[in-house]
Amino acid sequence: MTSDNKPKEPTPPETENRKLYTHIMDLENQVRDERDFLKRLVQTISAVHRDESSAGVEAFLSHVRPMVTGDTDIQERDRLLTDTKNRLMQTALGTDKKAPQKVSRSVPQKPLAPPEKAPTQMDDIIPRLKTSAIEELSNLKVIIGENYRSDLGALWEKAENAQTVDDVIALKAPVTNIIESYIEDLLGENDRIIEFFRELSEKLVLVEKDIESSAAEADHYQKKALTISDNLHSEIKNVSARVHQSTQFDELKSFLVSHLETITTVLDKTRREYIDRLQKVETERENLRKHFEHVILRLTDENRSLEERSRKDPLTGIFNRRVLEEHMNAELERFMRYDKPFSVIFFDIDKFKEINDTYGHDAGDRALLGIAIRARDVIRKMDTFARYGGDEFVVILPETDSAKGFKVAEKLHHILDETVFEYEGQRVPIVLSIGVTAVQASDTSIETIVTRADKHMYLAKKSTPKVVGD
Repeated sequence: MTSDNKPKEPTPPETENRKLYTHIMDLENQVRDERDFLKRLVQTISAVHRDESSAGVEAFLSHVRPMVTGDTDIQERDRLLTDTKNRLMQTALGTDKKAPQKVSRSVPQKPLAPPEKAPTQMDDIIPRLKTSAIEELSNLKVIIGENYRSDLGALWEKAENAQTVDDVIALKAPVTNIIESYIEDLLGENDRIIEFFRELSEKLVLVEKDIESSAAEADHYQKKALTISDNLHSEIKNVSARVHQSTQFDELKSFLVSHLETITTVLDKTRREYIDRLQKVETERENLRKHFEHVILRLTDENRSLEERSRKDPLTGIFNRRVLEEHMNAELERFMRYDKPFSVIFFDIDKFKEINDTYGHDAGDRALLGIAIRARDVIRKMDTFARYGGDEFVVILPETDSAKGFKVAEKLHHILDETVFEYEGQRVPIVLSIGVTAVQASDTSIETIVTRADKHMYLAKKSTPKVVGD
């Protein structure tokens, strides 16, 4: 049989299996993409059905029907759906500036929606989404601190400039990346703490070995001392026996002098070794004391630093919300047990978002820091001053009833109102609204107290003076 007529070798089974597996994975990806597309399409249709007129729904369905029945690939259909959603949103918001399309003379084109349409729930969806995104970014900024301020500020700008739903949704990925980086930083800090304790453990092991070595050396010297004692005892016995046996004085004198010199030499050597050993032990003891003192100081500093970071707001340096809630719970418990009153002041900056928009987020951060520094002049050492979140601050006034609490709130407003805040040579207008309340017999949780103070604060935004109490 010639080589031309030689049958082809069969494909190995593993190659066929690999091709089949690849084909199945491609099909699964296509099905997943189709499912995702149809899910978003159904959501869009539901929104249109809820907010549009019947004519608008019919027009929309006629526009998207080719997306389902046609042979267009998934990427093109996804693009068409996004364009349709944006156009509907622009129409709903009255911002559709797209040039009118040419209409065939024989078949008039049906508009997407009636020319005149009553306001719908979709009219304010973009502002609501933007507001929600900005609020969440503000809360996130409070949680993760200064290291991510510039990144969050850039996302804040994007949220404010968002024109479509997809613009807001596009913020998800960078926000997720920031959160992941923050988690990595936390894990890194934990790793540093673990490394510190690992080093401490290793040093303690070395100290233990030194102690064991010192004990072994002490045992060695003890045995050596016993040997010397035995040798001296033997020498003295020899001298005693020779004295009894000797009959000539000169011979006895020579023998005694010789052995006494030997004994003296041994004793001097032993004394020097003992003194050297004492000096070495004293040096080792001092080094060990210094080492442990250093380890204890470092451990104390680490614990203090960790405790400080866990209790303070990273921007303003005052207490954070966790400490605030701890202290307020303690005050509420004192009130329930001993009938000790306390008041709570809740205040924020009016139109704080406009300050960030006009002067930049750095100006807003400096305003918050300035308020925290200036407010300390009014607050007693026994009071608790904390940042509640964003531009909101809370003060707990122990042993203070409603009337006294209101006076403190007025004094706080007066001092902060007279303070001039400047940023890069420009005066930044700061207006505060303050709500104050005292604990009441009906209060069973700190949430009711904070909510009441918060309501007073919002009433203060519409009143003059800008302080409202019980």
